[in-house]
Amino acid sequence: MSSAIFGYLLALLLISHITPSTCTNKVIFISFDGFRHDYLEMAAKAGRNISAFDQIRQQGFQAEVQNVMLTLTFPSHYAMATGRNVENHGLVGNKFYDEVLNLTYKYTEPKRNLEGEWFEYGGAEPLWQTNERHGHRTCVFQWVGSEARVHGKMAFATSGVYKDGYSLKWRVDRVLDFLSQPEFNFCMLYYNEPDKSGHRYGPNSKEVLDAIELVNDGMAYLLQRIEQIPSLKGKVNFVVSADHGMTEVDPINRVIDAYSKIKTFSYKGDTSPASIGLWPQKNTTLKELYDAIYGLPNLSVYYKNEIPDRYNFKNNRRIAPVFGIADNGYLVKTSTNVYKDLYGMHGYDNAEPDMHPFLVAFGPDIKKMDGIQKFYQIDLYPYICAMLGLDKPNKIDGRISRTLPFLVNRPSDEFISQFQLYEMGILVPHDYLEVAAGKGRNISAFDQIRKQGFQAEVQNVMLTLTFPSHYAMATGRNVENHGLVGNTFYDEKLKKTYQYTDTRRNIESEWFEYGGSEPLWQTNERHGHRSCVFQWVGSEARVHGKMAFATSGVYNGEYSLRWRIDRVIDFLSRPEFNFCMLYYNEPDSSGHRYGPNSDEVLNAIELVNDGIAYLLQRIEQTPSLRGMVNVVISSDHGMTQVDPVNKVIDVYSKIKDLSYIADTSPGSIGLWPNGSSTIEQLHDAIMNTLHLSVYYKDEIPERYHFKNNRRIAPVFGIADNGYMIKYSSKDYSDLYGMHGYDNAEPDMHPFLVAFGPDIKKMDGIQKFYQIDLYPYICAMLGLDKPNRIDGRISRTLPFLVNRPSDEFISQFQLYEMGILVP
Repeated sequence: MSSAIFGYLLALLLISHITPSTCTNKVIFISFDGFRHDYLEMAAKAGRNISAFDQIRQQGFQAEVQNVMLTLTFPSHYAMATGRNVENHGLVGNKFYDEVLNLTYKYTEPKRNLEGEWFEYGGAEPLWQTNERHGHRTCVFQWVGSEARVHGKMAFATSGVYKDGYSLKWRVDRVLDFLSQPEFNFCMLYYNEPDKSGHRYGPNSKEVLDAIELVNDGMAYLLQRIEQIPSLKGKVNFVVSADHGMTEVDPINRVIDAYSKIKTFSYKGDTSPASIGLWPQKNTTLKELYDAIYGLPNLSVYYKNEIPDRYNFKNNRRIAPVFGIADNGYLVKTSTNVYKDLYGMHGYDNAEPDMHPFLVAFGPDIKKMDGIQKFYQIDLYPYICAMLGLDKPNKIDGRISRTLPFLVNRPSDEFISQFQLYEMGILVPHDYLEVAAGKGRNISAFDQIRKQGFQAEVQNVMLTLTFPSHYAMATGRNVENHGLVGNTFYDEKLKKTYQYTDTRRNIESEWFEYGGSEPLWQTNERHGHRSCVFQWVGSEARVHGKMAFATSGVYNGEYSLRWRIDRVIDFLSRPEFNFCMLYYNEPDSSGHRYGPNSDEVLNAIELVNDGIAYLLQRIEQTPSLRGMVNVVISSDHGMTQVDPVNKVIDVYSKIKDLSYIADTSPGSIGLWPNGSSTIEQLHDAIMNTLHLSVYYKDEIPERYHFKNNRRIAPVFGIADNGYMIKYSSKDYSDLYGMHGYDNAEPDMHPFLVAFGPDIKKMDGIQKFYQIDLYPYICAMLGLDKPNRIDGRISRTLPFLVNRPSDEFISQFQLYEMGILVP
């Protein structure tokens, strides 16, 4: 095997390859609220003017849309934006209760509508963010969710809080102001007709026909304006749809009185005129609420787990434990108020034809098709991604395969294959290099490495902190087995606290020897070679009485990346050295200080790229190294946006009067009873804290591999992604990026790029386990007697040019499982 240089950068997010889009056309996506699938035919039959819609459908196609459940404005619009069914995007109604947040979302409260927590459920990502993550700019005009900071971000241009007074023509002018600028490739626009007229007068009314003509007039104006703008003429794809349909209702004779059945009970209600969700409160039971409304005529009632699977409206904590839906055209009375001036309604079963919205589309990328097609609402996301050339979507329920017949030019097989891996959640999008490339930043060295080798998303260990993660990379062990369980933690046996800021204590060997852990530099030297280690966690300590042959001593952040590279090359160019490890603290430092979405992080990425370019240059200039070095570059964790003022969990106020020792980071807290306080008191003090998951030690999820170690506290709490724990009297300041959250969170996943004579060239984005770095490096260095590890050499074999011999692999596996001991 060739000699290897093992270079690590403390990068924040997976750096994934972006192929600059060749798409030059733009997209306008418009929703006309409540535009039923048959309204155009109804208007034409009545002799109304629908000439603009006729132009669009004659040059493109028309479809009846299978929409999501519930067929309400907010759930449907967010499904259109995210490509997800309602149970997966989390906006489960126009009004609904969240038991964890202990808050009720109300569409009539624009202030609450701005809170990001309502729109971030399950990592949902709206189209405007997907587009901007690929390096473009988006304009969004009054779409559901566009006023909120979703995952800390908004579209580049938005219209602010919803306001009903803007005319459609005025909205069109604003959209075109942005779309005519070269950096904008995508706009979304919402308008509230014919829904408003349909509610007030009924779907079959003259007023709805008037509203259709009004909307047609706005579309004609849009088409005219685009023809008048040279940069847009012939280059815009139009996708015009709606959230739901509308059916006729009778506010007097077709009302289901649920209120009289439940008014004596204590409950919270998720209500719309077509459905009801009930949450028991105080002494009321689930069964009492269910029995109270079960059997009401024209109302189908379910326990949550009985809701039909076809609804895709069940598996979400925000869906009430008792759910009832009215028959089409009936209204549910849920209070003392009576319905009046309400003659059209939606929110019914999405199998009802009256609930289905329309879709018309045309443009340079949209295929002309006769007849009325069928289109799935959740497929709007992948359809628009395909037209914009966005090849790394979020995980979605929509499927790009269903949209291909509606495109003039089928995307490449490579595009489709990669897209499908992302849409199914097999690959997860990360945005550092994508954003850097989209903004013209220099990432040429990273491009060179991944094009000649491969790139991967790394499944890292828990906790997603610097010291536990780096020692997992070095030892091939999960955190509970290597023993460095945090950046700061208490050891009850040693009666000491490890603090990453205490460089004197950091070099005490007892912290690094737990369970017989052995870092890579020792494994390499045990096989008769020499290692160089530059500022890696644990490299300053005598682990089992030994250090690497060459180290840099106690950590010093002042050394430049180029200076570090020169020192590494000095050693690696000597024949006795076959392995080097290098650590650098960017872009982590910039991410913490300014946030992961900042220009400063982009500057740090360019700085790191410059260092890697220098490394590649130095290798080429050194005859003994040219063509002989395997380069592996990765990271310990990712980074997410935090808010040091508005997204802070005050744990300190709950525990300050108790006696304890704390293992602390902004993302997690471990509590040890001290003095008179008990484990139960500490647990109960922080249990039921909003945005904090609290466990007794033996309840910590097995998937964390963060439980079976004496150094893990008996009470452990982990914050929701993006929230920070206040564990002392001090407030946070100048901290806008953080890690240390659940390792299932995509924002926490690091990157990996690698190339060299022993490293296989692979297309696409692979998956790699952080604990497999140890056996991967061992395989390249020919080290056949590893320490006992949690990583598996079998998972690394596809990444090697030449598979080691069966004898090598068999022996290695006996050691990695601890059957043989070195």
